[in-house]
Amino acid sequence: MSIPCSVYALGMQPETTVLIFNEEKNEASISVKNTNSVPSLLQTKIVDIGEAENVLVLSSPSIVKIEPGESQIVRFFLKKNSDFDTQILKRVRFLGVPAKQESNKENSSLTFTVGQSIPLLINPVGLKVDREPWKHLTYSFDGRNIIISNPSKYIVRMYPEVKVNGKKIKVEQSYITPRTKLTIKYERPPSEITIVPVGLYGELRDEYQIKN
Repeated sequence: MSIPCSVYALGMQPETTVLIFNEEKNEASISVKNTNSVPSLLQTKIVDIGEAENVLVLSSPSIVKIEPGESQIVRFFLKKNSDFDTQILKRVRFLGVPAKQESNKENSSLTFTVGQSIPLLINPVGLKVDREPWKHLTYSFDGRNIIISNPSKYIVRMYPEVKVNGKKIKVEQSYITPRTKLTIKYERPPSEITIVPVGLYGELRDEYQIKN
């Protein structure tokens, strides 16, 4: 007796490429669509980046069933252990898990869970909007390393590559958090350092030369 086998690729599609959370509103929301032909469970997870543990973000619902082609509004709430005055970067993962169906008990199904991950950008109360935060970056050289500093209150997102004197150097992270530094090993004083910034909604911007 043969057993029918199906293969599903589950995907949850958020309506935007970044979630902006303004502290003064204390709530944010996003619509997530089940783009598959089968009912799926949407699991929403918040992933901390760097030292963002002091600000907790809760999602509701954290897990919910969505019918094929339907959408679900997911709301996010802020719970903080201390005040903060800089932008905070986290990531939101939307995972699609197949919902069990009685009619498919005899159907051997192989399912691939496809997750979507988008940045969660938290703005503190009173912080002005800055569409080009990478212009705050500066760099220095200590004889063995290039040190790119972000003295601002803003998250700087970038393509994970830095061009030094025309030479491309891969870096491990695609962001520089507020008041932190990115260190790159380099043996001689650089004359020009450029990056490709990433805009608010994930678009690559024109190459930018960092000032020292």
